Amino acid sequence: MHVVMFQEFFRINYDNTIMAIAYISLAIVLFFSFIVIFLRRYKERFESKEKEISLLVDIMTILIGLASLVASAVSISVMLSQEKTQAILLEVQKKEHQPVFAISHSLSKSDSSAVYDVEDYMVENVGERMLSPATISCKTFIKVEYHDILNNINTSVYYSLGYYYNVASETDNLTGVLKKTYGNEYIQNNLKFGNIYKDATKYHSEHDDEYVFVDKVDFFVISYVDIYGENRTNYYRGNDQSTKEDYEAVCKSSSETYGLLPKSITEVTLSDLITPLKAGK
Repeated sequence: MHVVMFQEFFRINYDNTIMAIAYISLAIVLFFSFIVIFLRRYKERFESKEKEISLLVDIMTILIGLASLVASAVSISVMLSQEKTQAILLEVQKKEHQPVFAISHSLSKSDSSAVYDVEDYMVENVGERMLSPATISCKTFIKVEYHDILNNINTSVYYSLGYYYNVASETDNLTGVLKKTYGNEYIQNNLKFGNIYKDATKYHSEHDDEYVFVDKVDFFVISYVDIYGENRTNYYRGNDQSTKEDYEAVCKSSSETYGLLPKSITEVTLSDLITPLKAGK
């Protein structure tokens, strides 16, 4: 908001300065034109100074030409500035009328569990409506940081999980709930990752010179058509908005290690995650 206000303040002062130059240039043209007309009309009264008057008239004519050029250039600059300003204001208006995507994760207990063993997510549009239903994809990664002080190994990679959430359903809504998961009590996804996390936290106690840190990362890619008919794509890391560059960097890291990991969270162990890293792969 402050940036937009500063840009608007700068634009107003810039336009005022340009218009002032234009008015001054026009005033100069009118002033010198009046003098030239006056000198030509009463030239016979100053016959004794005819040469000086002719020279003065020529100078005035040149100045009028220069002032006219300045006035024309300023007019063009004002026109271009107004077109640019209109484009900026239109883009600001478009940004104010965009969907606002809210991504939430929730934990719950399955019927036979005493712990929160189930994780689900839900994607909602709490902003402006879209022109058509959005396309939403979610990729889940396990981020692993492995440090071996003795062998000087320090690495961080992302493993792609093709099967962390059981079922995800999309709606045709333009606002409200757009996508949510269910049925994760059958795979107990949060419990499975929780076991990997626990194994990582106690790994150092069994390996003095080695440290392992794990985290689960969801990346959401939401493509939609706004009310202006323009195609847009938003990226989210977990619940927070991210960038295309961040998403592609994670996918690149994942593609280099994807073949080393079982696809389902129900099959993954800590050993699957760190064995390739210990071998320097």
